[in-house]
Amino acid sequence: MGITLAVHVSPADVDLIAATVDHHRAQGVDRVVLIDPADDPALRSAIESRLAPGAVELVAAWAPDGDDWVLDAAGGEFWVAADPSTRLVEALRALDRTVARIDVPVTGLTGPAAASGAGFDRLIHRDARDPDRLRSIGVPVDPVTRTARRPGPDVPAEQSTVEVLRLGSRSLAQRLAASGGDPLATARYLAGTPTAGELESAGFALDDRLRDLRAAADTPIDALPAVEREALRVAVAEQLSLAGRLAHAERRAEAAEAALAAQRSRRVVRVADRAGAAVNGVAGRIARTAGSVRDDRDRRRVAHAEARRARTVHDLIAAPIQPLVTLGEVTEDAVPIVMCLYKRPARLPEIVRMLALQKTDRPIRLILWNNHAANTELYRRVLEDARLVNLASIELYESPSNIGGIARFVVAHWLWQAGVRGPFVMLDDDQDVMPDFVATLLSEYRPHSVTAWWGFANHGSHWQRSEVAAGEALDYAGTGGTIADIELVSEPGYFDLPARFLMLEDQWMTSRALRHGWQVRKSAVLIGQVMAEESGNQYHGLRDRKDEFYDYLHQDAE
Repeated sequence: MGITLAVHVSPADVDLIAATVDHHRAQGVDRVVLIDPADDPALRSAIESRLAPGAVELVAAWAPDGDDWVLDAAGGEFWVAADPSTRLVEALRALDRTVARIDVPVTGLTGPAAASGAGFDRLIHRDARDPDRLRSIGVPVDPVTRTARRPGPDVPAEQSTVEVLRLGSRSLAQRLAASGGDPLATARYLAGTPTAGELESAGFALDDRLRDLRAAADTPIDALPAVEREALRVAVAEQLSLAGRLAHAERRAEAAEAALAAQRSRRVVRVADRAGAAVNGVAGRIARTAGSVRDDRDRRRVAHAEARRARTVHDLIAAPIQPLVTLGEVTEDAVPIVMCLYKRPARLPEIVRMLALQKTDRPIRLILWNNHAANTELYRRVLEDARLVNLASIELYESPSNIGGIARFVVAHWLWQAGVRGPFVMLDDDQDVMPDFVATLLSEYRPHSVTAWWGFANHGSHWQRSEVAAGEALDYAGTGGTIADIELVSEPGYFDLPARFLMLEDQWMTSRALRHGWQVRKSAVLIGQVMAEESGNQYHGLRDRKDEFYDYLHQDAE
């Protein structure tokens, strides 16, 4: 039985070619074919300079021939036997002779970040993180299998004796090369790389079977000169800001398309109404009257729902409810992080994990407010398995009804009444944060201030706005990724905003702070927006109302 390894190569992985050949030769592979569909002379030269003549076949296209097992791979992937004491060739020989195809799972190996290097000494942990989470920050996880074939029926057979280990995002330099210089590659690489503390606490399984392969030494991020580290930090901040602006532009474009479609629809209706009136004026008047009645009924229904939501908020202020779940010990010196949950239940395990790994000298009190009761039992089950690690406590509340983001300030008001003073933090459930998230916000905190990751300078309307740099003043501050002085909610009148605008708590927060002479500034904290979760945002239905509320809040200035 022969074994052929067919590797699809790229310039980003050329530094692993020699190690790839050495490893698979030692595992019993007879023949190595490197496939470069672009037939790039520079890549060919780089590969040939690293290998002995005749060590591999380098081709632009290739089709299997003969009776060998043919193993499919990409650069940075290494076939192994699942049993570390067994060679790959022995694991393949142990398969039933009738088996002609197996689909083999690919497991990523991960470890601390580095500026450059192959990572054999560093990437020695199996990456068991959720694939959707990794995709959301740009870490490649597809395909999840590779295939071994030989002549015979092309029907996958079940097996557990062979697997593929992948060194994917090996270093910042490699990630940039693989992305073609994508301006977000730096931020995505650092966001997707676990710290040494995470590796110890999150249960990553050690797998160092590739550790002895030859490669150049790594250059850790921490070993870079201070000037380069600062430049890297600034680059990440700029790239994440760019991502936010692009996402905002996409949302603006979607809203414009929706408005155009609605306008076209209204024109069709108006033309139809005129035609009907021309044929039968009485029928036209009846139709218009019926439409007006429906509009009035819809407005009354919305106003009733808004009034009911406002009553719920005031009821909660007057009579606080108890948490359904409390984990750990609530301490007086803990920093409260208040988060509203709505229709993204799949995000909770990752949220708890990220916050449990925060690096800060202060204990953290995570308070979860569930605005969608249908998810309560799911959240209970998630919290049963939660590991507190650096979290002092977790509390879960179930809202009597969906009161939106104003719940953050309801909770903050309760904390104030209970004697909590100083900063409290707010986070959205569609945001990914770094281990220094809380520490960075605490370093920016000042009494009588609001410091926000998402914020802009306004120019006469909510949507007419511009970016500002970290530390600069804001006219509008969002609530996701924000630290504020809890005294903000100490006044009884804080919750006396019109019911129509109750869901626009971010604008209300900003206005109240500025009217009291507080500092409202842009934070330098790094946050990634989970774009896949955008469809769950409640703000989509409130876009037009934001400018209406802006005018309401600024009417005294005119």
